[in-house]
Amino acid sequence: MEQELKPAEPQEEGMGFFARISGIFFEPKKVFNFLNSKPSWLFAFLLVVLIGAVVAEITLPQSLLLQKEIVSQSPRLSSAPTGTLEKMTQITTVKRVVTFVSEIIRVLLFSLVLLTAVIYFLCNIILGGDSSFKKVLSVVTYTSLVPTLGAILKTPLILVKNSLDVQIGLALLMPAGDFSKIRYMILSALDIFSIWQIILIAMGITVLYKFSMTKAFIATFVSWALLVFLGIGLSVLGMSASGIPVSW
Repeated sequence: MEQELKPAEPQEEGMGFFARISGIFFEPKKVFNFLNSKPSWLFAFLLVVLIGAVVAEITLPQSLLLQKEIVSQSPRLSSAPTGTLEKMTQITTVKRVVTFVSEIIRVLLFSLVLLTAVIYFLCNIILGGDSSFKKVLSVVTYTSLVPTLGAILKTPLILVKNSLDVQIGLALLMPAGDFSKIRYMILSALDIFSIWQIILIAMGITVLYKFSMTKAFIATFVSWALLVFLGIGLSVLGMSASGIPVSW
């Protein structure tokens, strides 16, 4: 009996690392076809972490100012001895190290591994698709270059304004500085670059799983939203534990 031949999947031969970096912005389907045949994510991850760490270092003074502003809203913490709040804005080696380590954890755990795990679970287990975790991780990692570009473009605005409160999404509809409001956190997460990344991941899912774009977009958006609400929930718990009032 003759074996049924399956149509060969399109492959992109000879696509180097830098070609994949530029391709994710200009030829994403070509990059996803390559990753489907030759999944890789490590170098893209290192690039995202490196850029994120540099941005975090440059904007560290503004980050410390924001922490001071949020802590000052807590009746318990704001009554600390004189000078305690002022020390929060002082840049030290320890704070630099913590910032760098936090960036690695944020990118690896939340931006990549957890998002990949949720997408993989939805697409493989719930929707009955068939692809590997490494392939999904490769797509998510390369699409993470999009919000990384957003962070680069926002950095000069943060420095000029001397504040992390630089919004390029729906949070513009709310008064500036409402960091303790849950709806502000939600709207802040939904900006131009996050929407762009969601669309790109959905495109990658259509290549890996052969889903329709609608099905892939729904799976991607649900996965992204779950991670956003998890992050917001952890932030709310942390602020509530510190006595910082949180409202809708």
